[in-house]
Amino acid sequence: MMATRVRRFFVVFWAMTLITSTDLTGQQKIEAEVVFLRDSGFFPNTIQRKPGKFLLIVKNRSHASEISIGVASHSQQVLVAPTNAVASSHNFTLNLVAGDYAVTDANHPNWSQLTISIKP
Repeated sequence: MMATRVRRFFVVFWAMTLITSTDLTGQQKIEAEVVFLRDSGFFPNTIQRKPGKFLLIVKNRSHASEISIGVASHSQQVLVAPTNAVASSHNFTLNLVAGDYAVTDANHPNWSQLTISIKP
């Protein structure tokens, strides 16, 4: 029974990962993607989006004392954000052009990465 509840929670929550947020002026809307960082890596491990600005929300559910989130394409590093795992959620505003990007935790190279595929 408990396993069914947990599965149902993840299905419902995963279906709702694309949310909309507004800035302080209420003028600009930005979509958000929610992913979880667990002791084995990112879940889900793949996101597909169109080019443009979006909010990447990383919910830290790992037991790591520190994480260091990096976003990189094949040609360049886009973002490195050393963070303290005490916070349960980390938000990154990204504006990505077409291509594939890897999101990793530099402190845990054996964990699975998140791949963000930006397709026109």
